[in-house]
Amino acid sequence: MSNDEQTLVSGGEDKAIRVWDVATRQATPVSIDAPAFASDVDISPDRQFVVTVSYRQPITFFKVWDLTTGELQTQGRLSSSPEKHTLNNIVVSHDNAGDGVRIIGSTPNGLKF
Repeated sequence: MSNDEQTLVSGGEDKAIRVWDVATRQATPVSIDAPAFASDVDISPDRQFVVTVSYRQPITFFKVWDLTTGELQTQGRLSSSPEKHTLNNIVVSHDNAGDGVRIIGSTPNGLKF
């Protein structure tokens, strides 16, 4: 859920990432078609981006999507060792410089940035 509690993002087994208007309880027209089941999703504090995490063993991937258009902005690999870096949760926050976002994931061995 966004910090202002106006927007909710959900992921399901159908691989669709849905963006919801909390006030109306309706899905918005934004469509994010993730190529894999997203095990975790989060919204950036400025409500510009959605981050998804998915697993294709043994690799954990993240993708950053534009919240208004649903377009993929960037993607990357978080880990290739499921025993050491399996992500339990992700959080998206502003970075220290204030000009971007930082993706933080919790693992059994601590935090991964």
